[in-house]
Amino acid sequence: MVQGMENNFGEIMPQALFLDLDGLLIDSEALWDEADRLFLFKYKVQDRKEIAGLKKFVMGRSPETVMSFYKERFALEKDPADLVREREDMVAHLFETRLIPMPGALDFLKREKAEKRILCLVTGSTERLALLAIDKCSFKKYLDMIVTSCDIKAGKPEPEIYEKALEKTGVKAHRGLALEDSPNGVRAAKAAGIACMGVADKRFVEPGMLVAAGADFVVTGLDQVSNERMNKVMRQAMHEIQKQAR
Repeated sequence: MVQGMENNFGEIMPQALFLDLDGLLIDSEALWDEADRLFLFKYKVQDRKEIAGLKKFVMGRSPETVMSFYKERFALEKDPADLVREREDMVAHLFETRLIPMPGALDFLKREKAEKRILCLVTGSTERLALLAIDKCSFKKYLDMIVTSCDIKAGKPEPEIYEKALEKTGVKAHRGLALEDSPNGVRAAKAAGIACMGVADKRFVEPGMLVAAGADFVVTGLDQVSNERMNKVMRQAMHEIQKQAR
């Protein structure tokens, strides 16, 4: 049995929340899509249906992974690092001019900060874009720490970014809860041993896709992430851990 957990599983709340950024806290998925269209149009990839079909692969992945995929698929000849910077510049411009928080994001952060939980941003974006978003959306005073693609080698769905977040926070995996809006993000959190609540923006991902990726519970907005539901997910995770320990 996990130390400190009772057999009857009373209220169990996370010590830390591990929060994705794009599509969870910031309304950026459409901006990423626009940046990708502009980027690929520049390199003569102009089939909008084909570009839209790439979303399932690239959503939640690191810029380097996405660019390796684009470079191979579309035979892009420039240096991958130059291509990553070029795409990042396009995204940064859109962030600076049009980025807004997701509905309920600020209220959610205020509430969770008042609960004294550790709030750790865990994003596959670069540090530059993460800091730009945090500043633009006035998130800084609520977040205790951030982990970005710049801190790791293997991006989501690999667990490294969540393992780094556990290391930075000092929280054990079974005492944390991840919130993710993409299947790749859910897979990364679960592979690191962290319970995960999916938050599906139905403009871009169906709730069933997050369930299929392994999410412990799925909602369709941050306003639905209640203490009651977090407790339910944490209790379920503790029960699974205790079963495995027998």
